[in-house]
Amino acid sequence: WLLPGDKNFPAAFMSLTDPPHCIRMKGSAIWIQGQGLAVVGSREPSNFSLAWLEQNLPNVLTGLNLFTVSGGARGVDQRAHAISLRLGLPTLVLLPSGLRNIYPQSLAYMEEMILDRGGAILSEYFSEAMMKKHYFQQRNRLIPALARGTLIVDAKRRSGTMITALQSAEQSCPL
Repeated sequence: WLLPGDKNFPAAFMSLTDPPHCIRMKGSAIWIQGQGLAVVGSREPSNFSLAWLEQNLPNVLTGLNLFTVSGGARGVDQRAHAISLRLGLPTLVLLPSGLRNIYPQSLAYMEEMILDRGGAILSEYFSEAMMKKHYFQQRNRLIPALARGTLIVDAKRRSGTMITALQSAEQSCPL
């Protein structure tokens, strides 16, 4: 558990209008020693978008020494986490559920690799919490808070990705 005032509690969360009261964490507090790049996008990205990510994201991450931050959704989010892991870089996942009910289920296979590579999995919900639809919007405000910038890939007009983009703009996190 990380509480406001703890040395590892993300300071950026305290600048939010509604900071989390508590964060549950598995892994390392990578935000203390490095900078993140939020990578969010469609759950059903185009082949072009996936190819672009595979070709360009490694250069951005290694060239700027960044870790990825995302919500772990299938599609773009999971691809960004997988690219980081393949490069041996840490990645940070913010869940819309508790740490013992990883959502989506397809993210669970990455958990051990995320922790082994020095990354982290965070949740502001109690450990047994099941995903709820309104948790996505709450969670999405935290993603850009832990990032130096936000990369939006293949988003629909009405989507969680656009909520994160709006949050990023409101937090003055470059897109």
